[in-house]
Amino acid sequence: RWEGNRVVLEVSQGTTFPPFRVNLAVDVTDASGQVQRTRVTIPAAATSTVTLPVTLSGPPRAVTFDADVSLLGRVSSR
Repeated sequence: RWEGNRVVLEVSQGTTFPPFRVNLAVDVTDASGQVQRTRVTIPAAATSTVTLPVTLSGPPRAVTFDADVSLLGRVSSR
């Protein structure tokens, strides 16, 4: 979600396995099409909120979670 000039991720991990801590690449595309890549750590919790360390002047055009495709599993967004 977009809050002020920041992107905030709400992450839910499934129930098949216990939650785990993972470091992931996230690409944020701004309104002009410029991509900023950042890395974030998702804590070992069933649900968590993570604010991305990028500053934008407006809402992002796109956010690509797990940009390196390092997760073995399904990533979905709402």
